Amino acid sequence: MEEDSSLRFAAKEALHAGRPLQVVHVVRGYAPAAPHNLLISYETAGSVGHHLVVHAATRLKELTEEKVPVETLVPRGGVVDQLVLLSRAARMVVLEQRDLTRLQRVFTGSVSGGVAGRAAVEVVVVPELWQPLDGSVNRVVLAVGSWHGAHGLFEETVAVADQHQASLRVLHAWDLPSVYQDSLLDAMAVESWRQAVVVEMETAFAEARRRHPAVKVTLDVVHGRPGDLLLGASREADLLVLGRRDTVHPVIQHLGSLPRVMFRVSECPVAVVPRPFG
Repeated sequence: MEEDSSLRFAAKEALHAGRPLQVVHVVRGYAPAAPHNLLISYETAGSVGHHLVVHAATRLKELTEEKVPVETLVPRGGVVDQLVLLSRAARMVVLEQRDLTRLQRVFTGSVSGGVAGRAAVEVVVVPELWQPLDGSVNRVVLAVGSWHGAHGLFEETVAVADQHQASLRVLHAWDLPSVYQDSLLDAMAVESWRQAVVVEMETAFAEARRRHPAVKVTLDVVHGRPGDLLLGASREADLLVLGRRDTVHPVIQHLGSLPRVMFRVSECPVAVVPRPFG
């Protein structure tokens, strides 16, 4: 059976937001030093790309019952560069994470990581084999390393949850090297600290919660490795949201290792939302 998880996700989002869809296939540039007889022409690659986007557009029209416009585009150039450029005029970029072996990933690299690290808007990476129960976003998880300066990220995430009539779990993970855990951790002190952190988070996000009173929000401060905890959370969520701290440089951004790991292992779509520098 053909997998179309990213198309289904994009169709749902377009219907919720009432926005048009654009299907893009980038015809990659080719190395001029490579043997000519091993390469296909731009014309052939463009023809294949055109077929792919038309096929996807037809499927999107079916999924949306033609309630939103669907356009197609087959630009030439670097895949990441072209998608980042197109993101400037978009509300969201949706990518599909192929179910590749680890060896294949070493040689192919990650378009998802490159786009999510530089795009001007939210980037959602959908696992190829993702199959939501009813196709809807009902449970959103927001992972925060720090809630200081995260007001915009929380506002956007709680607004998404409100739009989908979904619940929202805000997850903050903390960990210590295992050598310290048994000898230095005092259970009562840890619990007191955890409760204090929850109060700080409640205060930091209070305004956004007032603007979206219908959203059921749970604040969790959990001890454990962030990657392990987020993987577990992705098994019980329909959308995992991570923030991207932007720098002052308009081109060079640093996505970080955790989002890249989650792109590979998450069992639900992963959204990376840009956060202002500062």
